[in-house]
Amino acid sequence: DEGPALQDFRTGMPRGVYPTSSDAVETGESAEGRWIKDIVVDGSNPGHHFVPEYNGEGGQPWSQFEMSLIRDLLVFQMRQATAGLDELSTAKFIRLPFHDCLHYEGEDSGSCDGCINWENVGFRHVGRVEERNYEDYERPSPSSSNNGLGDAIEFLEYIFTLDLGKTWASGCYVKPGAVSGANAHLAGTRHDPIWVSTVEECRDHCLNTTDCKYFTVPHLRHINANGPCRLFSGAGTQRQTRGSGRLIAGDAYCEADSWSLQSRGKSRADLWAFASLVAVEEGIQRHNWACDGDRRSPHNGPIMCTQFEGEDQCSIELPRPFVFKTGRKDCKSGSFMTDKKENSPDEHFNGTMAVRFMEDNFGFSAKETVTAMGAHTVGRFHQRQTGHKYVWTTDFQAFNNQYYRNIAGKEDWFFDDDECNKVGDAWGNKGHAVWIAKMNQVYRSGGPVQWIQKKVVCPNCAARSYDRGGRHPQRLAQDRDCCLVDVPEGAQCRPDGIGPIGSRAFNRDDDFSDGCEYSHFIFGRDEAAMGSDMGLRYKFDVDIRGFPYGCPGLETFYPSGFRFSDVICGIDGRPRFVDPSLAWNDPNLERVTKNDWTDDACPADCARQDYQYPGDSRTLADWVDLYADNQAAWIREYVPVMEKMINNGYDDGVLVTSFSGYDAASGAGAV
Repeated sequence: DEGPALQDFRTGMPRGVYPTSSDAVETGESAEGRWIKDIVVDGSNPGHHFVPEYNGEGGQPWSQFEMSLIRDLLVFQMRQATAGLDELSTAKFIRLPFHDCLHYEGEDSGSCDGCINWENVGFRHVGRVEERNYEDYERPSPSSSNNGLGDAIEFLEYIFTLDLGKTWASGCYVKPGAVSGANAHLAGTRHDPIWVSTVEECRDHCLNTTDCKYFTVPHLRHINANGPCRLFSGAGTQRQTRGSGRLIAGDAYCEADSWSLQSRGKSRADLWAFASLVAVEEGIQRHNWACDGDRRSPHNGPIMCTQFEGEDQCSIELPRPFVFKTGRKDCKSGSFMTDKKENSPDEHFNGTMAVRFMEDNFGFSAKETVTAMGAHTVGRFHQRQTGHKYVWTTDFQAFNNQYYRNIAGKEDWFFDDDECNKVGDAWGNKGHAVWIAKMNQVYRSGGPVQWIQKKVVCPNCAARSYDRGGRHPQRLAQDRDCCLVDVPEGAQCRPDGIGPIGSRAFNRDDDFSDGCEYSHFIFGRDEAAMGSDMGLRYKFDVDIRGFPYGCPGLETFYPSGFRFSDVICGIDGRPRFVDPSLAWNDPNLERVTKNDWTDDACPADCARQDYQYPGDSRTLADWVDLYADNQAAWIREYVPVMEKMINNGYDDGVLVTSFSGYDAASGAGAV
């Protein structure tokens, strides 16, 4: 019994019915100081609470005071994200409105309604994922759909219902704060604090403790956190402290009026849209800090190694602030869950399929599709949720154009350590890129399929990568020799081939599969992509199981075949040898296969994607290349595309502008 028939995810060709906008022009203007992140209001001025007139049935407009409160709560959580704990990362909040604003199955209008289908949210593969435990007809499996967004949505619901009046909006909570007073400590918590997982838990301890009025507790991660809670009597004094600490001093009996976003008539959908804009801004700020050499950011985040650190044009300037409109309607389910199912995209789409999907669900042209996909530059793959591994870019918290540079195969530095050593070829040139396809082996025939990039570079001699282990011992021994023996002055490693000082391995080396300058992954944090990403730059077809075909380098890559499309070139950066037990420098060592293709490191070798949307002057590949070379051009186009996505399904005039830029001089926004 072969089971149910496979579901055919493949779409038709784009319809070509939406206009392609003119290129956004560089005006020389900057939005610096006018972003959402720049809002500085404390509620003391009536103008801080101004909202535009609105008589619709959707969410009520937001004031800049409300925006500043919510922004700060969002950004705090985003800045706690790490490579291993990224449930509330910027990427999650950027991804959420895409899923929220998809059309529902059988409907032809936008959603953006503060609801998603909850089926399979929270699903995780257990045990070893790469065991082909699922039948092909089970794709898409429980690892698809809206999985991975649950924690972000539940945190936003916490914000939506939080009593801001008795917490952050009126001085009931102060941060950084303290409670002073020699005899104010209660219940022995000065030296033996109560360990809690939320601020509210600490406040409840105070409410349930005789004579307690104040408490202190660190501002905690919303997920998997704990911290010391200390209790104080009314003899203490709640006060603000200097600096940027995270200790909250709270008044458990604060007499301020209660209010929440929900009680004021705001909509979840507007909150989700606002969170996405805050997340993009935070990702840009994270990138700009790294450009200036602050790789961890002022908030001690994961190290971000950027390609153009310290160079002109590295930093991003928004050409204008995001426009945040309100008035979206929440779904009628009464919560953030709905039984209706969204039209879900498939990660195995090729380029034209991706365009057709975005055309049908967002009214996007091909240009807008390529522009929107650049948001994949932030975030990570999660194997236990999707079967896919690794990262799109190694600077996965930095919002920049690296996504395009990667899929375009631009020559770039190879970063595989925390010192951001710029590993290139022997003479310090950026590495040549080679893309291959790989099976992640969740399904019986080997899928889902992911694409992975190799770079033709030296070993990381500066970081002594040959001492790390975890790879074939003969490859490591060869790396050591390449780094330590007969290395010319000024070279990163011993050059392969013959060429002058400064020559590129691409022109000099006749074998990218072996030697000192050879193709290899950033092991453990490989830069990867999905078919829907790669299809924007390369032309290939896809079968019903999601396997790409139609490229010379994919002829041995098919269901239940070799796991890697470059398996002929070897594994782990080491070619396949007739007798693999021989030492790397044994004169009797003989390759199983050596030809022009293996000398090029067995690339997929797909043709350039030449699809051109009607009315567009560029092909899909042209757009990718433009954005890969010109970060500013991408950002200029991204801003209106992001706004169009989060407004999907709402006609002009239905939503009202709550924010279009901050005016520091007046402390108000242009609305």
